[in-house]
Amino acid sequence: MKVFCLTMRMVDVSLRLAADGGMPDTHTEDVVQAIDPLPRVTSCPLPLRTHRDKPCPLHQRLDNALEQVERSFRSTTHGDLLAEAGEGGVLCEV
Repeated sequence: MKVFCLTMRMVDVSLRLAADGGMPDTHTEDVVQAIDPLPRVTSCPLPLRTHRDKPCPLHQRLDNALEQVERSFRSTTHGDLLAEAGEGGVLCEV
């Protein structure tokens, strides 16, 4: 999260300094994947014989949640986040 906050601070600065609006069309997922990709659950980490080939129901739900986060980040631009942050435009304090 700290890296994300630093990135958003840099985007905030670039939006304020660049006459063309900086990089508001950059998708959040692109930045997250480049800096610290979200892990996906491909197998159950429990050492159970019946859970070897695929995630158990609990870990499948965790992976589904991570997939939703990725999808949300994929459809969100930095410009969207800054617009939602309001007048101050700062999403994180570093």
